[in-house]
Amino acid sequence: MALPDLRSRARASARGRAKVGAFSLIEVMASSAILAVGMAAVLSLFSNLTQGYSHQRQQVQALHIAEATMEDLLLRYSDDIDLDVGTHSGPGYAFDGSPGGTFFATRWQVSTGVPIVGAREVLVTVTWTEQGVTKSSALRTVRT
Repeated sequence: MALPDLRSRARASARGRAKVGAFSLIEVMASSAILAVGMAAVLSLFSNLTQGYSHQRQQVQALHIAEATMEDLLLRYSDDIDLDVGTHSGPGYAFDGSPGGTFFATRWQVSTGVPIVGAREVLVTVTWTEQGVTKSSALRTVRT
């Protein structure tokens, strides 16, 4: 009986292992770098979307406050002190729009420089600070 050749057997098993799929360290590092860049891009996009949503929410809230203030002024009698010519300050509002806060500030300006005799122009402005920058929304109407 002949003894098996150990060298040929070792070569055959080495060839068999070479066929097994495996990743090298360089391939793993390259794929990790590509994944990290992709994740950074997705996180940046998410951050921008969140900031955009917050800005839109604040702007809509300011317009709701301006509309409520304008409606209140339009329902008052024409000789009301808040409809005298000049600039008037209103109450502050919280972030959620509830009265009594300091996030939103309201003011309105009444002027008579409109082409209708006896009419007054009313400009309601709501201001707030967003990321250190003062923002505002305004509504304008003519009150007869």
